[in-house]
Amino acid sequence: NCEKIDVNTSTYSTMSFTSGSLTARAYAASAVVGSLIYIIGGATGVTTTAMAATASVQVIDTVANTVVNGPSLKMARWGASAVVAENGDIIVLGGTSNGSATASLALQTVERLSNGVWTVLPTAFGANTGSFSVGMTAYYVPAMAVTTALGTTSTGTTSSGTTSSGTTSTGTSSTGTSSTGTTSTGTSSTGTSSTGTTSTGTTSTGTTSTGTTGTTSTGTTSSGTTSTGTTSTGTTSIGTSGTTGIAPLPTGRIYFAGGTSFAGGVSANTYYADASGNVVQLGSLTTALRGSSGAFYDNTLHLFGGSTTPSVAVNTGAQTAYYKALVNTTGSVSWTSGGTITSGRADHGGVFARRSGTTYLYLVHGNYGGTVTAKVTEYTWPSGMAKNELLTSSSARYGSVTAVVGNMIYACGGYSTFTATALGLVNNCEKIDVNTSTYSTMSFTSGSLTARAYAASAVVGSLIYIIGGATGATTTAMAATASVQVIDTVANTVVNGPSLKMARWGASAVVAENGDIIVLGGTSNG
Repeated sequence: NCEKIDVNTSTYSTMSFTSGSLTARAYAASAVVGSLIYIIGGATGVTTTAMAATASVQVIDTVANTVVNGPSLKMARWGASAVVAENGDIIVLGGTSNGSATASLALQTVERLSNGVWTVLPTAFGANTGSFSVGMTAYYVPAMAVTTALGTTSTGTTSSGTTSSGTTSTGTSSTGTSSTGTTSTGTSSTGTSSTGTTSTGTTSTGTTSTGTTGTTSTGTTSSGTTSTGTTSTGTTSIGTSGTTGIAPLPTGRIYFAGGTSFAGGVSANTYYADASGNVVQLGSLTTALRGSSGAFYDNTLHLFGGSTTPSVAVNTGAQTAYYKALVNTTGSVSWTSGGTITSGRADHGGVFARRSGTTYLYLVHGNYGGTVTAKVTEYTWPSGMAKNELLTSSSARYGSVTAVVGNMIYACGGYSTFTATALGLVNNCEKIDVNTSTYSTMSFTSGSLTARAYAASAVVGSLIYIIGGATGATTTAMAATASVQVIDTVANTVVNGPSLKMARWGASAVVAENGDIIVLGGTSNG
């Protein structure tokens, strides 16, 4: 059985699943991805001389309260360890297939679950022969912070829980990031600050915000119990605005740059907010921009395109700029040119994603050289920036939410025209598969999307949170909303989430290591 323990009420309950049933096993590895618990391998025998290693994998959906069989391991094993990488892949290492509890010869193979398929990694991954054990404690520590894509990103990893001989392997949690929708004039304040001092009112709308590193949390173990993992948080690219977030609070920092300031102009300023609530001003972009897409990737802040025009919903001002800034150990940054993106783009989405094993930059929809586009443009990265128009979807849009879950890019909502009195709210969500260069318009099994533009978004596991936004269709009545909707990309459903305390559009959102979503900036101006 499986018991659910509520530490807040000091109570527990034995789970009763609406469908499926658990296979009895001990010393299994485990991994948590979003709301899913993967139970991996284990011993199904009941004597110390016949432990009976299994290759079976089961997945508990803690939201739907179901159990399903997952893809089996290549090798049966018990007492293995599992960790979750930033991109959601599950890595299993060590353990044994030996049937005896007293003579456990550890396996020296490593398996990775990616896109539903287990593969055995090269032996070099394991370094020295004999490096893996049965019941060892394993950790996954991401490089500085989560690598994500343009304002989007990537995943939070989770602790894997595996165990044998009373130990568990716990994965550390990395933070996901989210990029946010862009913004209009008259939005938030532009207060200044000097290094190390706190300044108020520095957040502007449509700024590009990225976060840095998250700390790791390790689970502990008790005899034979499974690991505790922390929640895997996904990152999101928000395909609209200028602000992108990838930050882990309270242990990391949120960086934000550009946007439309309180005074109504376009800003070039860069700031970070730290765990104590201090807002510190850093360097400036060469060009003041709003409506850019951005990401923290390879310990570097990246910012693509944007507009020099303070107002949203206009077809002028789209830029080709690409700026990058390495985040050093003190947290300071210095922007330099990374080249250009060939064609001016603003109010778009941007993500890094892998196609056929290679990482590319994808710019999605937006104001493309003065016209509303349905194009998804692929760039070779980091060298060359050669352009390839990967595909053209059915819905041209800008100011939409762009999010990445697994290997899929999702583009939802937005505006379809620059006509001030009829902006044309888009009320659908497209799923883009870069590996097959195809797309489809999502048809939900339950629930429906509220049409909105310039919303913030955050990805937590397989869930996409669409936060706030503008529900009006004219430039004089943008109609900020406080509503939040949640798309479950596995169940293919939409549900209403808890509303914001304040209606806003053009805000930024980031996901912290513990799965909390932090929303900053934006405007309630009509």
